[in-house]
Amino acid sequence: MFKVMLGLGLAAALVSRPAQAQSPAKTTLGEASCATWTSERDDNTPIGRLSRVNDLSWALGYLSRSAALHDGDMLRKVEKTEIALNIDAYCDAHPLESLSQAADHVDALLLERIRRRP
Repeated sequence: MFKVMLGLGLAAALVSRPAQAQSPAKTTLGEASCATWTSERDDNTPIGRLSRVNDLSWALGYLSRSAALHDGDMLRKVEKTEIALNIDAYCDAHPLESLSQAADHVDALLLERIRRRP
């Protein structure tokens, strides 16, 4: 009986606990800004290079998922440097956009390339 009462008391305490005033922050790599991408490109420190590799890896994974959904072959003849250069160009022109928007742009370019194949 004691265990049942203890369990009920604990459950009541958890249920009646006030909600947090703020929800926990969620961080996603794709929400880095294009300005951050550009500054990391120009940052030759070890941390800058590591951040750049992390963001490029995220973009490559994003595009790989898109390739699997649309056409698994769309990345076959594309080098990661070409992807990085396309993101560079997009982010230079749109510094307030996010990395995920830049990746969407590159995705659209690659899909268009596939559509033009004979």
